[in-house]
Amino acid sequence: MSQRYFSRIRLKAETPDLKALASLATSDLYREHRLVWSFFPGEPNLDRDFIYRREAGLRLQDGDDRQRLGFYLVSRRPPQPDAALWETDTRDYAPQIDVGDLLEFSLRANPVSRSRKPRSEAGLDAYERSRVDQGKLLPKDPRRRKRDDVMKLTVQHLQRTFGPAWKEQFDRVELANEAGRSWLEGQGRRLGFGLEEASVTAYSYDSFAPRSGETVEVGRMDFTGLLRVADPGKFVEALYTGIGPAKAFGCGLLLVRRV
Repeated sequence: MSQRYFSRIRLKAETPDLKALASLATSDLYREHRLVWSFFPGEPNLDRDFIYRREAGLRLQDGDDRQRLGFYLVSRRPPQPDAALWETDTRDYAPQIDVGDLLEFSLRANPVSRSRKPRSEAGLDAYERSRVDQGKLLPKDPRRRKRDDVMKLTVQHLQRTFGPAWKEQFDRVELANEAGRSWLEGQGRRLGFGLEEASVTAYSYDSFAPRSGETVEVGRMDFTGLLRVADPGKFVEALYTGIGPAKAFGCGLLLVRRV
């Protein structure tokens, strides 16, 4: 398996207009995506060979309400951000994992579900009309079902079943935990780990328009908890390549540490 690097990159505290720069760079997921790509200059035609996650804001010092922008990255190449703006700590990344290891984890993921059945003729017509009405482009293969955010699917089901009253009957935090954990358990069975504890600590649904002009929507969940390794080979590959889709937009990087 080829070399991997783990990096922590932070905007320098002395950078002028720190808050304005951080806000602009992360004002939507596409700008954030382009910023992280800029950490790997010189080879623009390479496929993305890294995963990343934006850190929570870091206070510069007590009493200072400005926030430092930072990222974690796992990559095949060492990143090379502008040294005048960024502090970079890059290390070789070769986790030593054994069967039965108990690890604390943190994950930001895009939990989605995709039906394997193609759209019916009626469903295809309705889908195409909806896209046109919303001013959106049609995908190359409109028969193929898109990936649906698991929380969005849960809410849609409750709306169909209970109508507007669902909001009084169900707690959104509990729904997010149930939908998120179910999705992550499925990922674990495929990627060589089982969940001991897991909770959803945040959920957001973002939309943005990259250069193609088509609106992209990404649901993101933050998970924390404990996991136990069942298959070290598959698990290490998940550490290297991430979990779930939307990796180009800051999802999938699994952070772990020993308990």
